[in-house]
Amino acid sequence: MTSRPSTKMPLFQTVFIDQRVALKPSEFREAIPDLDGYLLAAMRKGVEGTCNAQGYIRPGSMQILARSMGQAEHCRFTGDYIFYCKIRMECLMPFDGMIVEAQVLKANKLGAYVLVTEKKKRLEAMRILLPRDFHMGIPGFDELKVGDEVRIKVLQTRFQVNDAFINGVGTLEASLGTAAPVAPIKSALASSAVLGSADEGTVTA
Repeated sequence: MTSRPSTKMPLFQTVFIDQRVALKPSEFREAIPDLDGYLLAAMRKGVEGTCNAQGYIRPGSMQILARSMGQAEHCRFTGDYIFYCKIRMECLMPFDGMIVEAQVLKANKLGAYVLVTEKKKRLEAMRILLPRDFHMGIPGFDELKVGDEVRIKVLQTRFQVNDAFINGVGTLEASLGTAAPVAPIKSALASSAVLGSADEGTVTA
């Protein structure tokens, strides 16, 4: 993870990649009416909404900027046609010191667990743990509760290719108030081992 000065930036950045796509003979008839649309749908499947080598790919953001004419795959005798595409997409690439807004999903005596938000909308892109040990004596941390909106400084992140989201550790920068009540996300709670053993509710001393 790259280290940069603490700053609040747009969550998603534009990324350009080259992608190889294979079209099987059984798909020719379906693909012919809208070849670009068919290739784009094939690339989006299993890629958007997950992590690649750069970070988390925003669902619905992939676009084909250019592609090759397509040529038969040599040596393997599959009958597949190979297309090389230039792709534009939006990717969340967190860095040390990044400032993000988030919503508290769970809070207890061990700390708080938050999901990043964009324009007040909760995203599955990155989930951040706020350990209590990092906030001893910090005003307002003990009062955090589920649904609170907060501003977070990212300290460290971790993800692998095909992960459903980015895991992170951060510190509280500011509390922004309480939003409408939210239903906990079971998958998020299950992925937070450090908070899983404690009761839900307000952080207590």
